[in-house]
Amino acid sequence: MIRSHTVSESNLFCQMPLSPECGNPRYPAFFPAVDRRTQGAYNLKNTSRLNAEKAMKTPFDFTADNYDLWYDTPEGQAAFQGEWLCIRDLMKGSPSGWLEAGTGTGRFAHALAIGTGIDLSSRMLRIGRQKGLRLCQGRAEALPFPSAAFQGVLFALALCFMDDAKQALQEAARVLMPGGQLLIGMTVPESRWGGLWKASAHKGHPLYSRAHFRSITETVALAEQSGFLFTDARSALRWEPGTVPQEPVQALKGIHPAAGFAALSFERIPG
Repeated sequence: MIRSHTVSESNLFCQMPLSPECGNPRYPAFFPAVDRRTQGAYNLKNTSRLNAEKAMKTPFDFTADNYDLWYDTPEGQAAFQGEWLCIRDLMKGSPSGWLEAGTGTGRFAHALAIGTGIDLSSRMLRIGRQKGLRLCQGRAEALPFPSAAFQGVLFALALCFMDDAKQALQEAARVLMPGGQLLIGMTVPESRWGGLWKASAHKGHPLYSRAHFRSITETVALAEQSGFLFTDARSALRWEPGTVPQEPVQALKGIHPAAGFAALSFERIPG
């Protein structure tokens, strides 16, 4: 059971928005200002946007400009269509009432018309804002939103990169309305696609080497420990990595044994 709680002051800096427009339309001004008492911990001399961005560099900042290139290839377009279909089929309610945590360049948020996104990478967010998205900079482990602010929270290929996935899920539970929906889109580590990710990680890929490759069973257990009930799933990417499917891309109900991508749906348990 998850108790509502107030985000600690020690995390306020990580939640600083880079845009005054950032936020859920229902709560247009609930982003805290930088807490001057916490600046020393981050070696900041002032609260300027430029210095804040420099202090919060992540590996994703250095790959941001090329991050979407693969998705623009025929193979990437097919993969994204499968991932998008899985998530779209499971989403409930109005997308404008949703939050995407770890939104990156906003590819999923834009395609799904999600209302709000948050990410730690300033360069990723800059690209996302060029798509007209409402985005802010911060950590999924310390969301700068009040409790019960959103109808749904999405982690699309992002939970595996969180420093503390359980804390991120607990924060998702906090900001969700009672009965709200959590969606986790993930690469299946036991699949051929997951094997490709893990091989890249072993070779020192700057992003995949930071990923925590959890099985579907482990991911469901982690979400249930964080205040959620598993309800449904979709899967896609049954074809071989490096190829383009000849058949129409589909989202299959449940988890197909050959699927490389899975979308897991959960309901927030009241309490």
